[in-house]
Amino acid sequence: MKYDRKLLEKAVETYPKITSRNFVLASKLSKKQLSNAIKHIDKFAKPEEIVAFLDRTLFSSGKDGILLTTEKIVSSDSVTSGAYFEKFIRAESSVNELTVFYADNARRKIKIKTYAEEAASLLNTIAKLRDKAEKKEGPKPAERSKPAETAKPKPPKPAVKVESPKLLTKTESEISKPAPSAKEGTYAWYFKKALAGDVRSMLEIADICEKEGDYYSEEKFYEALFWNLRAAEAGSPWGAGNVGKMFENGIGVPANNEIALEWYQKSPFHRNVYDNLKIYIESGEQNAVSYRDEYNEFVQWAGDYGEILYENGMNFDERFKGYVLTYISAMLGCAKAQSLLEKICAENPEFGECSHK
Repeated sequence: MKYDRKLLEKAVETYPKITSRNFVLASKLSKKQLSNAIKHIDKFAKPEEIVAFLDRTLFSSGKDGILLTTEKIVSSDSVTSGAYFEKFIRAESSVNELTVFYADNARRKIKIKTYAEEAASLLNTIAKLRDKAEKKEGPKPAERSKPAETAKPKPPKPAVKVESPKLLTKTESEISKPAPSAKEGTYAWYFKKALAGDVRSMLEIADICEKEGDYYSEEKFYEALFWNLRAAEAGSPWGAGNVGKMFENGIGVPANNEIALEWYQKSPFHRNVYDNLKIYIESGEQNAVSYRDEYNEFVQWAGDYGEILYENGMNFDERFKGYVLTYISAMLGCAKAQSLLEKICAENPEFGECSHK
């Protein structure tokens, strides 16, 4: 959900400034700042989506800071992770962290090492302006129904021969694949390209699933982890970094800083995050074990439940859910899941190149 740009720009201009560094409108940024902010903070953001930026670099290079777009706020400390505006009601800041609260009692935390209070102040101003605008606008009037005499009668539907339902087997071709005419930029469009091995689409669909996981179901978090793992297996450092982010922040998985560190290490784009997390672990401020038992239980559960879903799946969607969990378990080291994954890939070439390396 993208917010009205004028409302966001007004919030940037009027929010209570807390520190000496403030958000600056995109129109006042240099081309170099804007380019570097996109490159180092939100790689897939378009220039026209950038509303404002808080630059934390000494010489205003744009390589480090907090970015405000038309749909979310994102920090370079959390790399591609961000807090989306859809259904948010308020924000709070604490040491090195921004927490965004949503209408359905969900909350999203993103790491911001400095100026988190500035980000919280801006988000709360956005919420106030939005609520004020909605209250002023009032409820939309109900549409008048058209007179019956002007309505054109619908032609009768042709008779269709009804056949008994047919159960799909694991090797049939008539499975429910994404429509070839799926609109560009939609889930179905990215899904089709991701299955064909397009890494960019894997990262895009992972981002979509992670966003939806906040509001709809935990399954979306698992799918986000799955596509990030597949992107990482295909050689994407962004995929590896995103896996690290999910484990660091406990997004759909048990929080585990040790595992997060292993994945961050595979990405040169996440070097700063890796260094900061390593220092944090070595400082002794948290449990270095990072809930290892919970992590192992999750890996085992994903493999066992994935096998159940796959073996009992009656169509593409059901079997694919089983494949997703099996793949996660296999990539995280479960030998049993790795064996099952080879079987799944052999039986389902439509899943793409999916064998565990």
